Amino acid sequence: MSASAPSADDETARTWALTGLFALAAALLYGMTLCPTVSWYDSAEFSASAASLRVVPHPPGYPLYAILGHAFTWLPGEAALGMNVMSAAFGVVTVVLVHRVAVELSLSAPAAAVPPLLVGVAPSVWGNANVAEVYTPGLAILLGAILLCLGARRRGDARLAWAAAGLAGAGLGVHMSVATWGLGFVVLVAAGAWPALRGSPRATVVRWGVGCAVATLLGAAVLLLVPFGPFDAVTPLGPYEDSFGRIWARFIADVQGGVFRRYFKPMPVLGRMTWISGILRRNLGWGGLLVAAAGMAWALKRARVLALAFAAGAVGNVAFFFRYDVPDLDVFLLPCVVSLAVFAGWGVEAAARLRPALGWGAAAVLGMMRVAAAADVYPALDRSEDRAARVYGEQACAALSPGSVLAMTSRPDEWRLYSVVLYMHEAGEGCADVEFWGMASVEMIQGALQAGRPVYAFVPAPRFGWAFRLEHEAPLFRVNPS
Repeated sequence: MSASAPSADDETARTWALTGLFALAAALLYGMTLCPTVSWYDSAEFSASAASLRVVPHPPGYPLYAILGHAFTWLPGEAALGMNVMSAAFGVVTVVLVHRVAVELSLSAPAAAVPPLLVGVAPSVWGNANVAEVYTPGLAILLGAILLCLGARRRGDARLAWAAAGLAGAGLGVHMSVATWGLGFVVLVAAGAWPALRGSPRATVVRWGVGCAVATLLGAAVLLLVPFGPFDAVTPLGPYEDSFGRIWARFIADVQGGVFRRYFKPMPVLGRMTWISGILRRNLGWGGLLVAAAGMAWALKRARVLALAFAAGAVGNVAFFFRYDVPDLDVFLLPCVVSLAVFAGWGVEAAARLRPALGWGAAAVLGMMRVAAAADVYPALDRSEDRAARVYGEQACAALSPGSVLAMTSRPDEWRLYSVVLYMHEAGEGCADVEFWGMASVEMIQGALQAGRPVYAFVPAPRFGWAFRLEHEAPLFRVNPS
């Protein structure tokens, strides 16, 4: 008697078991390298905002991220640790969802294993899964919306498309990069609606297109939590009191780009392409990029609509940030990394269609290459012993007496330090009676000194340093009359 073919239920169980293995591997990797306390820069600011829900994070606000993070601050340990756990948790969700997307695309077992492996150990994903940041939650929302769109296309169900649109819209409250994959969403939704379009175009356009537009707007309404939500301060910059009008004005400006508009500027095309190529190579490796290119060529012939959707998403993401002049460009291109990882899965699928053993071999070789690359970068991405920011925060708060003023000038090196002290303040870890003056003028500082208030700066040469004498009182600088 010949062995019977595996049933659909058996195949479903196998794919979910493999999804579970990827989730476990990601949880172990991110957990072992997790930062145990507060870190620097945006990470500290996000932890501060989530801890108190008092201060709006920097533009464009990230209100949904802050509220989700607040729930994680209830975990045992300090608030920053809970926020780091949140990044790891969403990193695991990202790996799970990218595997489910590959399964939804009907990739064979070896081909479906490639995208979660590539994404899971991509340095730009891994490095943001072990510290408080917006990028793994943003990727999880992006992949959730993609998965819903694929389900809407397969079932012809507009309700799944509406859910995808609503989720993507809400994702703007976590990170704006989900919007740059918009062309991909349009292709997937249009492909889902197309069979019915031939029968009743007007009703179907309203049902799919207008429904998705409305759902997106409803989801994006989460951004209104910035002026109408729990936050009562744009940033703790004394001695001015924030008001609803000031928060609303900041919200309107940030929706239009805010301070980040100045980072969009003309860039040399060749140099920019070289830099972006380096980012993609660092995250996927030469092997991953070559297999992705082969997969794109194969999918454009065998699964044209799906391939166009992922290509459009990747192109839209890169095009939007092509002129974005920031040093951490890699994190803004993560949607493109995800798209290319899916194309790499199609590349292995092409090999498997020629011969199953060839598919398994291609997946194994590519997997070993990326695991070896992950081992090389492990020491650089391991944050498990990183307590430097916490030490600085404790030392700064110990040096500040009650009623002290911290006068800031928004220099990048100062922001790195200020964000940590802000976290200590908002999380109740110290610096409770300190005022942060980010708009301090010389006259204001002179008035504080005349009133007998201690005034400090983070760095030795702030904007107002010419008018005062700065003395080092580790780890800060005491501002004295000249």
